[in-house]
Amino acid sequence: MNNVLTLAAIYRTSLFYFAVRAMTILEPQTNLSRNWHQKAIAHQLMQCFRGLCRRLIINQPPKTLKTHLVSISYVAWLLMHDPSLRIAIICYDEALASTQLRKIRQLLRSNWYVALAPTTRIRKDKDTETLFETTAGGEVRALSVQGGITGHGFDVIIIDDPQKASLAHSETERRNLEELYASAIANRWRNPAKGILIVVMQRLHVDDFTAFLLRLRKDTVHLNIPAVAPADMTFHLDDDEVYRFREGELLEPERLSEEVLDELRSGQGEVHFQAQYMQAPVKTGGCPIDPLWFRTYTELPKYDYRIISIDPAFTENGGDFSAALICDVVGDDIYLVHGEQVQYDYPKLLRWIEELDKTWKPDLFLIEAIGAGKGIWGLLRERGIHHVGTIETHNGLPKLRRMEIVSPMIEGGRVFLPAHTEWARQFLRLIGSFPYGPSDDWPDALSQLLLKLQTVCMCAGQHRRRRFPPDPPPQQTSLRYGMHYSKRWLS
Repeated sequence: MNNVLTLAAIYRTSLFYFAVRAMTILEPQTNLSRNWHQKAIAHQLMQCFRGLCRRLIINQPPKTLKTHLVSISYVAWLLMHDPSLRIAIICYDEALASTQLRKIRQLLRSNWYVALAPTTRIRKDKDTETLFETTAGGEVRALSVQGGITGHGFDVIIIDDPQKASLAHSETERRNLEELYASAIANRWRNPAKGILIVVMQRLHVDDFTAFLLRLRKDTVHLNIPAVAPADMTFHLDDDEVYRFREGELLEPERLSEEVLDELRSGQGEVHFQAQYMQAPVKTGGCPIDPLWFRTYTELPKYDYRIISIDPAFTENGGDFSAALICDVVGDDIYLVHGEQVQYDYPKLLRWIEELDKTWKPDLFLIEAIGAGKGIWGLLRERGIHHVGTIETHNGLPKLRRMEIVSPMIEGGRVFLPAHTEWARQFLRLIGSFPYGPSDDWPDALSQLLLKLQTVCMCAGQHRRRRFPPDPPPQQTSLRYGMHYSKRWLS
């Protein structure tokens, strides 16, 4: 009896374990493979339940249980806690949304759920293919992006794959979806101050619905889960547990192995693979930088100055990267020695910069001190790192215009990359898709260095002379001033 009560308590408090148990009811023949990303998704959904997050976007590869976790288990779990909630599930067609509704209904009628949530019951007279209501006044409604949503008010709106992959490259279809959201979805809350929007989808285009929502609301939480980690990433699995997703690590090695991913890449093509599996869509044209402009090297020449250019961000769980480029200036040329991207909070970011200083011994750190980067110079001074130059303004120049200004330096063959390195291949992919790619942090770190190169080199020289002063001149002899001159001059 105690074990039963303990399990019931776990299911009521843990969405992850509730979803695991729900799968055994909906698909008893399926052996659910538990993975860390499922806990990461459940944790962010719990933040929504607690009122700590009202706008959530989840991007992850196909067939990685996003619908089961978000559109089915989470809805049933919410109704267990509050059967008066009104919830909308919106998909690209009504049939898909209705399928999800049938599975929620199946869960709510199971003996397990009835024992777990005795106050959550479906009304017999309000139970159709696209809608059911609860005896407590709540409802779950299945809708399509083509269907009508006006006239209804909701507490939670879940948008699950709002667009077909085959239509993602149609600008008309993308604009229609944006118009639907602006005119019909964004004002459908029973209480606008508490309404929750959750969007779960795979990326399909650089200007897809995810990109639109991220532009619209800066407070949106973006949980971006790729099939392969492009850099070290940190995900919260619980209030006190995090997972370090290391660069090159596979999301689900048993299901999405290297062989499977290579096959998908070959069959879909790089553009579709990067979008759907890496959650990093790229634009195929209109970019200011051609990756072929970069020259390569196998041996580093002796440098005049070593500069580490950093574009900082203070995010630990998704969001922007803090990017660093270790750059050697050799005459008029720039050799990119190494690049790193991390997602750290402020204290870890400072420790990361300290490690960069110890490892690479630069003459100067060049750091963008705009927005969240303000004040970082003073904190680094407190840690004994005085050789820091900051960029406090870009004179109103947007990111794209800055890159356009420095593009002739790259096109002229003045920027070199190491041959046959993984980070350089990733760098070329990002800068080749700028400004439409998944990340602009490395491109920003490069453009700020090239834009201020002459001033930066002067500053690097000054810090080098201060830190490593030249040897003093030979010791003066005891002769008094003028005694070494000949007697002819003294007569």
